[in-house]
Amino acid sequence: MKRLTLKLKLTLLYTFFMLLVTCAALAILFSLSNRELLATVQDRLTHRVQNSADAVILRDNVPAVETDFYSVESDVYLSLYDETGYFLMGRIPHGFDSEPEIKDGQIVPAKEPVITCQCIRVPVLNGHTAAAFVKFKKHPDKEALIEKLVSFQGLPQTLGLPSAPGQFIQYLEEDDRPQVRLDVDFENGMGISIGRLREDTVYDWKFIGLSHNTVRGAAGGAILCAELLKAQGYIAKK
Repeated sequence: MKRLTLKLKLTLLYTFFMLLVTCAALAILFSLSNRELLATVQDRLTHRVQNSADAVILRDNVPAVETDFYSVESDVYLSLYDETGYFLMGRIPHGFDSEPEIKDGQIVPAKEPVITCQCIRVPVLNGHTAAAFVKFKKHPDKEALIEKLVSFQGLPQTLGLPSAPGQFIQYLEEDDRPQVRLDVDFENGMGISIGRLREDTVYDWKFIGLSHNTVRGAAGGAILCAELLKAQGYIAKK
């Protein structure tokens, strides 16, 4: 086996070192962004509660609130409870109990609802990215789902309409796909790209979908609808 030259060894060592530095920097940035997001949410909650304190008034020793108390600002709901945890008034987000458990003056964190989510940040000109979650009566396996997706044929494909994509849905195996810059123009912007199909802790499966919002969703979609109406006889030549 041919030995590596000193120059090549140093190059490989330097490359490995830079990879470690890059990974460490990304980990630090991710940790800081999470802390910043949490701090922003906490500040928003604190600010909303402090600014709403004047909205709670006493009338003949009976608590009452002004109409502003019921408004939803910065995605924050306000609710008023007595010292025992009994709900008096306010707004309750869907899925939350109106009478939370209170222990030692603190609200005990609720075990429900269970939340699952995916977050995608994509500053782009064209392309809509969606995080989808699905649940089935019978739990299908991954291969069966992918096969159903890529083999799907809609009415535009069956009729062979001029603007219809030959393959409506493509599935991408890579862990970082679909990406807007790489996949938004699939089938001239009329196709759908799906990837990152994974099992979920609450639903059965979750995946990422990508479509071209101005081609598939607007101009091209409108033309395809017109072609379908013509093919089905709703639009006739006068």
